[in-house]
Amino acid sequence: MLMVGPGTGVSPLIAFLQYREALQKQGTTLGEACLYFGCRNNSDFLYGEQLTTWQNQGVLTDLQVAFSRLTEKKLYVQGLMQENAQSLWQFLCHPQSHYYVCGDAKMADDVFEVFMAIAKKQGKLNHIEAVQFFERMKQEKRFHTDVWGVQLNFKQAIQQLQKDNYSKAELWLNRVKESADVYSPESNPIFYEVLQKHFPGALPMSTYIQMTYEALAAYGFDDKNTMGMTTLCRDEITEPFLAEVIRKWGESFNCSSLAGFVMMGKTALGAAVDYVPIVDDKRRFAFYAMPHIAISQDGEVGKVYRYGIQKVSHACSALEAIAKELLSGQIKLEIDMEDVEQTIVRQKILSTIYYGNKPDLLEITKLASQIVSRDIQKLLSNVDTEVFKYAVMTGIQIHGPMDTNWIYPQEFYVVGSDIPGNKQHLTLFEDLQKEQQLMMQPSLVG
Repeated sequence: MLMVGPGTGVSPLIAFLQYREALQKQGTTLGEACLYFGCRNNSDFLYGEQLTTWQNQGVLTDLQVAFSRLTEKKLYVQGLMQENAQSLWQFLCHPQSHYYVCGDAKMADDVFEVFMAIAKKQGKLNHIEAVQFFERMKQEKRFHTDVWGVQLNFKQAIQQLQKDNYSKAELWLNRVKESADVYSPESNPIFYEVLQKHFPGALPMSTYIQMTYEALAAYGFDDKNTMGMTTLCRDEITEPFLAEVIRKWGESFNCSSLAGFVMMGKTALGAAVDYVPIVDDKRRFAFYAMPHIAISQDGEVGKVYRYGIQKVSHACSALEAIAKELLSGQIKLEIDMEDVEQTIVRQKILSTIYYGNKPDLLEITKLASQIVSRDIQKLLSNVDTEVFKYAVMTGIQIHGPMDTNWIYPQEFYVVGSDIPGNKQHLTLFEDLQKEQQLMMQPSLVG
């Protein structure tokens, strides 16, 4: 048993040790139990005397304490674990080992990053193998977390999210950076061929967001004066997009809904723009809105493999359900109050196709992107351009193999009173798509 509980996080772990003490008194042979505890100095060493007693009795076989203010050199639990990397790896590799962490969420994520580094260095695992190692522990119910991260101020909470790698999506972004070659066509040739066939000019997600950021700089947008906004599907595999928007723009407002459709109205929009900062007498925001779809390594449209789930999964399942209804001819036309968002998505799709048409998932996803673009434009038409200046980016988020994420760009424009005609379309993605389509056309020479 490996336990990590800095500060008050140790309290729930005390119960484990009390139980082990009771088992020991009954004559039960105990396995190893290691505790990593962290505090500022000896005065904060909670349960210090009891923990030392348990260590002397063998209830606790290893006690590691990191004092962050005892000397000039600050030592935290994460640093202490790095010093004991070899023994920790041997502990984690034991088929019956269990890991428990309790305390601050940021601390738990930092400890996990240390685990990943140890798995790579001590276990000689590549990044994907290391991720799978810990996913296997979770599936076997040997990896347990009890963490918290209460913030009393919304703005402070967003900044904390931005800086502390709190979300799993932030960890995903780090994995991508360590495995940049997964975006090369050679890594997944079948997938890449299908991607470019159906979504010519699709770009890696981080490249797309970087390009929008750089293009908007010419119109006075930057991370100091602009808030990001997103309307994506709530599916957890879309989280990397939100994380990258936060990484690039800073504070961001999440308007996500089922299938990435625009469900917010004037009231919700009013709440969102109320957080937009005022800089130089202007409030600026950058709005990304798009549905999503998956393509497997074998080029199967709509199929995605998720960590912890052995069978194939689907994206977007909401749009796929509508495609199946159209194919079967059994369409649900009534309003389902227990499934309101799906009802709205269905009605928006049906209102844009001709009677008898049976578009597949690919066609419905592209149609959904057009609907989202239209609805965003209509929603934001109520925004006062004398007060606000904003940019809109729409498209389709595509989930590929090996945790890759791509964007098929569609609309890209800026709106503001200082722009001729109050609106300017940016064509850099259209130009890229035209170049890609020309490259894919068979040569007429020869």
